[in-house]
Amino acid sequence: METMRWKHGDQFPVLDLDAEFRFRSASSLSFELGKLVGRDSPRLPEMGDEPWKFLLEGGPVRVVLGWLDAYHPCEGHHRLQLRVGLPDRYVSWESLRDLVPQVVAALGFPADEPYHVLLAGLSQQMSTEEPQSEFVSTSRWQPPG
Repeated sequence: METMRWKHGDQFPVLDLDAEFRFRSASSLSFELGKLVGRDSPRLPEMGDEPWKFLLEGGPVRVVLGWLDAYHPCEGHHRLQLRVGLPDRYVSWESLRDLVPQVVAALGFPADEPYHVLLAGLSQQMSTEEPQSEFVSTSRWQPPG
């Protein structure tokens, strides 16, 4: 993975957020996931009921909701490893489906790059990989009655 091309302030869209470059190593990149919020922007659920008016008087504010770390090359079948931390409302199969091609394209990998992704919220997590190497279920089955 070409990590040196990423500079402070570089961004790319992922889900309904922006991934902003934070730091790197020789084989990893780390991004903050957030959104620019202005006076006329809809409030994010994570903003709560706090009075944000005074913060927005000086212009839009970037609200950071989570992080994304990308590692490449990794040993094993899945040379690209993605670790993502976001609020629970993002932990879904739809988010995993949309997130992977957005990140793969932004990092300059071919669409068929083997990957493993872990998407974690505060109370739940999901993972997926391509190609599939094992079956894993993180949900618990409760018998009826």
